[in-house]
Amino acid sequence: MKNIFLFLVSIIVLSSCEKTVNNVEIPQVDPQLVVQSFLTEHQDSVKVYVSWSAPIYSSFEYNYEDVKDADVYITNNGNKIKLDFKAVNDPYGYRNSSYYIASAAGLVLKAGEKVELDITEPKGNHVTSETIIPVKPIYSISLTSVDSTKEEWSEYGYTYKYNFKLTGNNLENINYYTTVVMGYYTSPYSGIDSVLLQDYSGGTGYYKIAKGDDVFISYPSYNPLDSIKATVYLTDEAYYRYHNSVALFDGGDNPFSEPVIIYSNIENGLGVFCSYNSDFKIFKIKN
Repeated sequence: MKNIFLFLVSIIVLSSCEKTVNNVEIPQVDPQLVVQSFLTEHQDSVKVYVSWSAPIYSSFEYNYEDVKDADVYITNNGNKIKLDFKAVNDPYGYRNSSYYIASAAGLVLKAGEKVELDITEPKGNHVTSETIIPVKPIYSISLTSVDSTKEEWSEYGYTYKYNFKLTGNNLENINYYTTVVMGYYTSPYSGIDSVLLQDYSGGTGYYKIAKGDDVFISYPSYNPLDSIKATVYLTDEAYYRYHNSVALFDGGDNPFSEPVIIYSNIENGLGVFCSYNSDFKIFKIKN
């Protein structure tokens, strides 16, 4: 009887804890301009994506639409150009993929030069940012080993892992690198080279390296490769911090993990305006 009484009391107490909250004012947050642009030296054109943010607690008419009527300017080495809006429709209809673009002929995009961004739209929003284009990466990269694991389900009977060592030799005490690997093999069906592997590192390939330090990188493949093109990028800090934060945000499968704030270097707005420089090396694979 005592146990039944305690059980009933527990139900009453727990039930009394449930309340419907209906008088909380949800804060109204105005959308902000979101900017994304990546620059490098000697490029033919410059491209800037401009859209609206989507505040969680607000309903507004922008509906993820790109900003079509902004004044977008880029200034470099005393030269200033205006970018024109180019409409591009997403075939999947999720959102537009439009951008602002202009020829880079009127600029001097080269290593060590500062580039400034200035955007104003008719509602009065005004955002700015700047970046300094890094020098070319000074590095050494080597293919240290190729591991194979027997797999019955694999077309070739094995899966492969291509292991690299990257050494950063740029002069700054701390440098920021990332890598892109393209693998090639001869297709058994067409008899011509086919691109097999295009790995942009999936968030694990953005490296903060002290001068002279090594990083070990592995790329998997289901096919034996004939050659690999490894491109090494030296980036500015904004490029590194932005992509790292995006990777952490996308990889947050743990429901108890702390929220990740996406890095931004846009004054009075959101997004990133950053730059990089690159070089590559080709590896021939002996199978």
